[in-house]
Amino acid sequence: MRDLRRTLLSHGLDPAAVAPKAVAGVERGDFIIPTHGHSRSIADQRYAEINAGFAIHAPEIKDADKYDVKRLIAAMMAGAAG
Repeated sequence: MRDLRRTLLSHGLDPAAVAPKAVAGVERGDFIIPTHGHSRSIADQRYAEINAGFAIHAPEIKDADKYDVKRLIAAMMAGAAG
């Protein structure tokens, strides 16, 4: 197992090349900081699964905005400030 790990790591990106991308992402406040372009297909697949889950379990409904917590909090904060 150690040999497998060493072999995989030897084929990886140079940390000196990845670090600036990661630091820049942190400084921007990025939620996700992808450093390996080939991971996009994995992200695309996961997004498709998430989107399908919404379609099945949480479809759009009329007046759905009344359940929007961010909107409700913003309205409450605006009322508290005024």
